Amino acid sequence: MSRRNITTGEETSITAKEHFVANLTVSGMNFIKGIECSASIYNLFDEHYDDPADGNHIQKMIEQDGRSFRFKFIYSF
Repeated sequence: MSRRNITTGEETSITAKEHFVANLTVSGMNFIKGIECSASIYNLFDEHYDDPADGNHIQKMIEQDGRSFRFKFIYSF
C-alpha cells in the first residue's frame, strides 16, 4: 500500500505510511488418507502500520495486527 494523506476536517492532515504485508500458507491434502492440514502466517515480516479510519470512529488511524498464525486440521472419513 502506498502512503496516503488523510484530511481530518481541520487544517491539519495525517499521513498513513506505506507498507508491504506478506502472508505464507503451507497445506497438505491426503498425505495420510482423510487428513488435510494447513498452517498460515499472516503479516510474515511483522510490519507495523495504521490504516485511516472513517467518520464512524473516534480515532483518525487504526493500528493493524502484527504477525499472527493459523493452523487448520481436518479429518474426513
